[in-house]
Amino acid sequence: MSQVTVSLNQVEKTYTGGKVALSDVNLSLEAGRFVALIGPNGAGKSTFINLVCGVLQPTRGEVKLHTARHADIGWCSQMQMVDWYLSVRDNIAMGARFAGLSTGEAHAATNAILTLLDMDSFADKKCDFLSGGQLQRVQIARAMVHRPQVLILDEPTVGLDIEVCDRLLVELKARAHGGATVVVSSHDLDFLERFCDDILFINEGRVLAFEPKQAFMKRFAATDLITIEYAGDLGPEALEELHPLVLAMDDVRPLQVHLPRGQDLAALMKSLTRSVDIIDVQRTAQGLREAYLNIKTTEGAAK
Repeated sequence: MSQVTVSLNQVEKTYTGGKVALSDVNLSLEAGRFVALIGPNGAGKSTFINLVCGVLQPTRGEVKLHTARHADIGWCSQMQMVDWYLSVRDNIAMGARFAGLSTGEAHAATNAILTLLDMDSFADKKCDFLSGGQLQRVQIARAMVHRPQVLILDEPTVGLDIEVCDRLLVELKARAHGGATVVVSSHDLDFLERFCDDILFINEGRVLAFEPKQAFMKRFAATDLITIEYAGDLGPEALEELHPLVLAMDDVRPLQVHLPRGQDLAALMKSLTRSVDIIDVQRTAQGLREAYLNIKTTEGAAK
C-alpha cells in the first residue's frame, strides 16, 4: 500500500444555522494517486478541499496531514487569490519563496511552470490586466511551483483552453506517478476520466464512492450503448421479444439499447432481423459522464 499523506477520521463539518456540509467522512489519500473529486454543485466538494488544506476546521473528527511541513500542500481555490499589483512572474516566484525555495530555486521553478502553462507571453504583466483564464493559470502555477507533496485543485480547468487543460492534467498525472498526492475537483469529466486513478464521489455531504476508477466504472458504467439504424417497422411483438435480451431500451428509431459491456450481439441481431433490415450498428462504451449520471439516478431511486 502507498504511503498515506492525508487521513480524515469521522469528519463532520456543520456551518452556522445547522447546515451539514460533510458528514462522517472516513478515508485516506495515498501518495502516488490522482484522485478525481466529483459530485454536483453544493455537494460538499469545496468544503472537503478546504478541510484537507487546513482552511477550515472540522466540527467533529480529525483531519491529519502526514507530511513534514504545511508547505508540502499546494492549493488552488475557486476564489481568485493573487497579489493584484505584482506581475505574474513575481506572484509565482513569491509563492515559491513562501514555500521555502531559495531565490535561485524559485527563479528556475517559476520559469519552468510559466513555460508549462503557456504563460511566457504575459509573465511580466500585472494581474489586474489579465483575463479570467490567465488569472486561473496564475493560481494554478502558484499551487504547483514548489512541487508540493499534496496538490489540491478546486475546479482548475474553468476558463482554460483545451490545450492548456491537457498540458496541466498530463503534468498532474506525472506528478502523481512521481509520488505526489493529487486531488482535482472538476466538472470536466471527460478530462478527468483520461487521467485519474481514483474516483471520490460526494453528494449532499456524504461520500458515496471512493475507489479506483476501474472499480467505479464497473459498478456504475458496466454497459455498452448499442445504436441500430434499420429499415422497416418494429411492432409491439418484435419489441416485446427484445426486452429479455437487453438491460434497458432508450429509443426505438434508431433503436438504442443497453447491453452488458462486451456482450455478443448475435442474439439481438437474430431477433431484429426477423422483423427489419439492419442498416448500421454502433457500439459505445459508457464513460465517467454516464457513470456520474447512473450513480445519481441510483441514489435518487434509493431515497
